Amino acid sequence: MGNLSETPARSPPYRERGRGPDLVLLHELTDSAREWAAVSELLEGRFHSICPELPLSPAAGGGENGPLDVPRQTAALGEWLDSLGVPEFFVAGIGWGGFLALEMALTRPDRVRGLVLIGTAAHLDRYTRSVMAAWFDAVEKGGSSGYVDRYMRDVLHPDYLMDHLEDLPRLRADFAGKGVMRAKPSFEGACSYDARRRIASIRSRTLVIHGMEDRVFDTTHARILRQTIPGAAMRLFPNAGHDLPREKAEDLQKLLGEFHESIT
Repeated sequence: MGNLSETPARSPPYRERGRGPDLVLLHELTDSAREWAAVSELLEGRFHSICPELPLSPAAGGGENGPLDVPRQTAALGEWLDSLGVPEFFVAGIGWGGFLALEMALTRPDRVRGLVLIGTAAHLDRYTRSVMAAWFDAVEKGGSSGYVDRYMRDVLHPDYLMDHLEDLPRLRADFAGKGVMRAKPSFEGACSYDARRRIASIRSRTLVIHGMEDRVFDTTHARILRQTIPGAAMRLFPNAGHDLPREKAEDLQKLLGEFHESIT
């Protein structure tokens, strides 16, 4: 999905692709920039996609042994984008990455040309907290293989898995390729994140997208975001799970393109 680039110390490696308006793509908590590979390839002629490997360094968020909270990680992400010479951009985030996108729209509205929230919420409720906690428990009890089995069941719709059996080795390699426990401080930091009382102040054009059979974030969160963020539009996908960048890459690239055109 483009070249892997390195930035200065305390900055994440990232993948970029295409030319056009800057589009920052933020992946799910324990996933990687590869989650956006198919979408960024399809968007190559319309956007310059920037996909950082998250979470940021512990120094950006609070320390080696403590939680990495969403506001400080978002601030660090903004500083990193400054270092790349990206003053304004569209931003799309899935799940935990959606928290960073949401916080960016709240704290730096001058920079966010458009906000796309995919399978996310304005806070981490008890149910989603238990789902994500189970990912880390699976690593501790079953190692990488145990985690991958659990994660795939949670984020991918059963029909997608059955229709892509030939892709399972590649998917397993994608999911196993990241040190999952590195993300645990970010999970702990996200547990205290709650933007519900602030999202009515968002002024960026917003598109909310959700799979109707999402097993990580309940679909009710999408409806709350649409009803609370002024002027937000919503698209729900039937027979779809949480990992829409993989399951619905072609649909997402079309929606992102249309969203861009509706703004410009």
